[in-house]
Amino acid sequence: MPDIKDNVLRTGELGATVAPYVKKSAGDIIRADDWNTAQVLARTDIANHDHTALGRAIPREGIRERAIDGSRIDPEAQIAARSLTLKDSLKIGARDVLADLDRAFAGLEQGKTSLDKARSDLTTSISSLSSQLALIPQQTLSIPALIVNGNTGLGTASPQARLHVEGSIRIKASEQVFCPGRLHIAGDELLYVLNKSGMVIGKEWGGNGKLDVQGELVARGGLTFADGGRQTSAVVIRGGNWDSGGRFEKTIKYFDIGLSGFRNPPTVLVAIGFVDAEKTRNLRLKTWAENISSTGFRIAVQTWDDTVIYGATGTWLAFGS
Repeated sequence: MPDIKDNVLRTGELGATVAPYVKKSAGDIIRADDWNTAQVLARTDIANHDHTALGRAIPREGIRERAIDGSRIDPEAQIAARSLTLKDSLKIGARDVLADLDRAFAGLEQGKTSLDKARSDLTTSISSLSSQLALIPQQTLSIPALIVNGNTGLGTASPQARLHVEGSIRIKASEQVFCPGRLHIAGDELLYVLNKSGMVIGKEWGGNGKLDVQGELVARGGLTFADGGRQTSAVVIRGGNWDSGGRFEKTIKYFDIGLSGFRNPPTVLVAIGFVDAEKTRNLRLKTWAENISSTGFRIAVQTWDDTVIYGATGTWLAFGS
């Protein structure tokens, strides 16, 4: 009997040593020799199997473990592999897939080369056309009248108004822009006038020469009046009334007044408008402003000696910048 420790069993080694098959029943005792024989038979059967590297069906020497002989693969089988390495070619039926792929990639590369050349030719043509257009002199269109239905665009292919200009409009010095209706100018800078002589709001064409400002008028360079007077800073004027609030004598009453809009302490004038005093006494009453600042001041109303004041009112006026 061959040594059961051998890793490979060769054909013919079992023919002279293995006894014929002996049937055993349940409960029978198996001898050590029968047990050893069973192991040898099992290993021999596995070694002679067509799907292993040890069988006669794969006679090539040195085939690697787990390698697959393509001739033994079922044509209907579905095979999944982590990676596939090819030494020569990959054929499906009669077609060489790798060769087909190489031809396809070569075609793509050739197409890319043609596309790059066409793009280069187009860029050259556009540059040449631009140079030629620059050499064409400006043309003047002279027609009696031009009537266009719908919107007209200059510099834009999608005009949003009857005349839509993308760019600047230059008008000859001797010409005028006439707008019999409302001229509506919209944008971040509503109206920006650059004129050496300034801007005149006249009475031509039925105008009244007036400037109606519905918001705030900002004069950064000052204001010049018809008499030649010039004001370079704004004048802020605030005014109001004061009331003594009832009888008082031999005392001073104070009234705090708040101000807004002044950057500097203004000039304040205080006047008396009405006095109700005891007729049997002399009338003694004066008023003034004190503690003047850009945010407010205090009105003082004073009487003294035996004068009795039953009530007094007046006004105040503050002006400055």
